[in-house]
Amino acid sequence: MRSKDQLIKELHMGIITKNRVELSDEMIEQIAAAFERGEWPGIESRIVQGRPLKFNEELQSVTFKVPVRKLAVIDQRAAERGVSRADYPRNLLDRDIISA
Repeated sequence: MRSKDQLIKELHMGIITKNRVELSDEMIEQIAAAFERGEWPGIESRIVQGRPLKFNEELQSVTFKVPVRKLAVIDQRAAERGVSRADYPRNLLDRDIISA
């Protein structure tokens, strides 16, 4: 049978991360203090507004117009494939470039 001290010690072990690193209460406090100061250890701390990039490089916008009826078909085809309206033509372009 475990003693009261053993039970208390087990309850105060800290947190074990996904990769099996044990974080003590002190470590958690240090990490929290860093986050509150805006520091993100091991991660680029530059804050970028907007949604995260899909690709690991800068993107350039390309715009073009299509007839309304064709846009309805594009939306339907994108939905059938489970992709967004923007990803549908991206995928078509990728396939064309690869086959060239």
